[in-house]
Amino acid sequence: MKTILIILFCLSGSSAFCQSIKTPVQKTGNAHSLGLSLGLNNYHSRDEYLSPVIFSGNMFYSGLHYQLNTGRYMHNAEASYSFGNPDSDVQPRDVKEKIGYFSYSFVRLIGSEQLAGNPLEIRIGGGVSSFAAHTDFDAVDKTYNYTFYDRSWYWSHSVNLLFGSEYKLSGQNNISVQISLPVFSLVSRPREGHHFDRDNLIVYDNFLKAAARCSPEYLWDNFVIHFEAAYKQKLDENISVSLNYRFNYSSIDRPYNMRSYMNQFFAGIDYTF
Repeated sequence: MKTILIILFCLSGSSAFCQSIKTPVQKTGNAHSLGLSLGLNNYHSRDEYLSPVIFSGNMFYSGLHYQLNTGRYMHNAEASYSFGNPDSDVQPRDVKEKIGYFSYSFVRLIGSEQLAGNPLEIRIGGGVSSFAAHTDFDAVDKTYNYTFYDRSWYWSHSVNLLFGSEYKLSGQNNISVQISLPVFSLVSRPREGHHFDRDNLIVYDNFLKAAARCSPEYLWDNFVIHFEAAYKQKLDENISVSLNYRFNYSSIDRPYNMRSYMNQFFAGIDYTF
């Protein structure tokens, strides 16, 4: 019932907004683009399943994406991967973090307004995504020459609502922003038994099996927000470059409190055909 109320609220809000702006003119022709991105992922996480301490660090970021833009409709598919060794001055540990992300989204142009003589386009839509973070956690006891090893993960398959806008500075460059919120998710987290739990051992043996060991969660149980801002500059008819910033926040209380956020800074190059 709560999910239905959220969807009705979002749709009613977008309908009221559409009435206050001009209906866009249908554009002709499809534009396909492929892109590669490289950059930095500034990662912060506190997973009380492993430790009450916040671990943070700068990690490598890479991404691939595809876009189909018909003018009125836009399809986006993206895959990204990040890895590194976050640490803490309070509780130094050997921590290895790997993060993978895949998403598909579909948005529709619902309106356009002139702002300072340039068009501002508003879009709304939906999509699906899969976000996986895997943590290897090693603690060394130098007194007894013993290494304590544990691991944790957070894997969320989500159905998302998307809101975005694009401001065209000229025919060669633009600025865009987008916010994504999950309405419903299937989330996998380790069980409380650590090494003594059978389901945990199955995932330890093959992490991909965590993808199928999920439980349903709604927005208020698995709160995630994804924000992106980008500046794109065309170099010629086919090539463009971009500077991007993304913020991602995730939180869940199962089996223990887990909070994480990422500031991602990366540059991209796109080929349009």
